[in-house]
Amino acid sequence: MQIRPPLLDSAAEPCAFLFLTYACNLACRHCYIGDRAPDGHMEEATIIRALHVIREAGITDLRLTGGEPTVHPLVFQTVMWAKELDFRVRLNTNGLLLLTDARTRPLVPELAGCWISVFGLTDEAHQRMSPGGPPLGHVLEFAGALAAKGHSIGVRCLLMPGAKDGVHSFLTRCLNAGLARVRFVPVQRDGRASLDAEMNWVSWPTELEEIIRTCTDSPLARNFDILSVGNPFDLTDQFDAPTDSCVARRRKLWSIAPNGDVFECCLLVTDRECAVASVWDPSAARTLGAVDPFLPRKCRFFTPYLPGTPTKQSCPMSSLDLRVKTHV
Repeated sequence: MQIRPPLLDSAAEPCAFLFLTYACNLACRHCYIGDRAPDGHMEEATIIRALHVIREAGITDLRLTGGEPTVHPLVFQTVMWAKELDFRVRLNTNGLLLLTDARTRPLVPELAGCWISVFGLTDEAHQRMSPGGPPLGHVLEFAGALAAKGHSIGVRCLLMPGAKDGVHSFLTRCLNAGLARVRFVPVQRDGRASLDAEMNWVSWPTELEEIIRTCTDSPLARNFDILSVGNPFDLTDQFDAPTDSCVARRRKLWSIAPNGDVFECCLLVTDRECAVASVWDPSAARTLGAVDPFLPRKCRFFTPYLPGTPTKQSCPMSSLDLRVKTHV
């Protein structure tokens, strides 16, 4: 059974990702940030300046990310500063500190949404890709308990080659834990993941297509408020589901690095040569408020993904929204 709900208007609103830090309390095998970027926290003055620049540009949708944003000593204060400026604040986190440090939990009720990362469909895959992190079952139970309290919580699950047979079981585990929001994120062949000899990259596009069909055909899908799958191989024509990406929707989706540099895309933040502005520039708010945030040159990520894969061009950050009742 195929489900094609309309995308909500809020999905096309301009958005800013604030990279509070490049530091992280895990060392995941697939992470492109950890592989290429030095550790570093955004300073208080830069946080305050960035928030005001983003707000002056007319953007109210703010995503806190990293690295791991909860390791920043001012993460809670940043959320409160942002709310004073009428931002809707959402958080991308690995959840480790939320699970292990009760001092971080007052953060959750202040958020408009929170995505907690898990790193595989099974306990073994999750632990292999993110050694030292909490067990998968603990993450799902914790996230489900927060959702049961009325918080907007979802999980972002890393998909890896060889994982297709675990999709149905994982969706069942999420529903049993009380989670109705799941985003599947296909691993990218960059950063540390490019060195993983256990992954069959050649068959990955075909396998991902099978995973999407499993999700769309599963009767479990109707039980989710959000169910989406990343679409790095541009499989849009093969599925009756809307595509969400900044390129396809001409959406303003800015990213600000810990040093205050402004980028068109979250994939570019470790490449200082791609910065288009700094939050300290007098014209920074005008840059972020531009009608079209994309430079005349084609984004270097908007290319055929791997040799021998489909020749259509696609953004690695695009997704197929198989089920959308609400927007987070």
